[in-house]
Amino acid sequence: TSDTTVTSETTVTSDTTVTTVTSETTSDPGIDVPFVTETSVKLPEQGGDKKVISSMPNTKFYFSYEEGFNLDGLKVEVEVEQLWSDGKTTTAKVDITKDVVVKGSATPASMYDNTKFKYDVEVVYVGSEYSEIVDVVLGTFTAYIGQKGDIELNHNVRVQDATATIKEFLARDFEETTLNELVAQAKLEEELAGVGTEFAEFLADVDEDGKITVQDATSITKFFLEKDFDANLDVYKTWKTLIPTIK
Repeated sequence: TSDTTVTSETTVTSDTTVTTVTSETTSDPGIDVPFVTETSVKLPEQGGDKKVISSMPNTKFYFSYEEGFNLDGLKVEVEVEQLWSDGKTTTAKVDITKDVVVKGSATPASMYDNTKFKYDVEVVYVGSEYSEIVDVVLGTFTAYIGQKGDIELNHNVRVQDATATIKEFLARDFEETTLNELVAQAKLEEELAGVGTEFAEFLADVDEDGKITVQDATSITKFFLEKDFDANLDVYKTWKTLIPTIK
C-alpha cells in the first residue's frame, strides 16, 4: 500500500508570499497531510497608526455636497499568519480591499465643517473572514473638501469668486496663473501644500469640463444670487439646476 507525504512549496511574487501545500504518493506509512489550525491577522504598529494601505484612492478632491467617497484605486493588504497542525507557521499578504469601507459611512458632506479643507478619512474592515479586525481602523487617506465655486478658498461663495475666476481665465491667455496668489492670500500654503492651485482650480471649474472659463464665472454669480435670496437652499440641487451636465 502507499501513503501520503507532504511537500511544502513557497512561491514569491512582487507583493505576496504564498505557501502552497501539495501531496504526493510514497511508500512511507503513517504520514498525515498537515492542515491549518489557526489563522490570525497581524497589524503593524507604527507611531500608533496601522499602516496597511498600500495604494491610496485616485480621487482626492470633493465638493462639500457630495454624499460618498470614491475608493477606486484604494488597496488594503494585511499580513495573515497561519498555524499548521505540524507546528509550522506561514505568513502571506492578503488583499482585503473589497471588504474595506469608510468608517461610520462618513461622506464629504458629513465631514466638511466650513473651517478647513484637508480631512483624514478613516477606513475599516467589515468582512467576515477575519473577525478580529472587524471595525478596526486600518488607516487613513487624505481628502480635500470645499464649496463649489470658492476659488478664493475662504469657505464662502461670493461675487468676488466670480471676479477671481474671470481674472484666472484672462491670465491663462498669457500662460500665467493667479491661483498661487489666491492660495497665499488665504494663508493655506501649509494646509494645501502641494495641491493648493490644483484644488482652487477644481473648485472654480463649476461646470466640471476641465477648464476655467467665463461660463464658470457666470454660473458662480448666478449661484451667489440664488444663495443670497435663500440662505437655506439645497446646494447640490441649485448647482444641478444651473448646470444640468454636472454629476
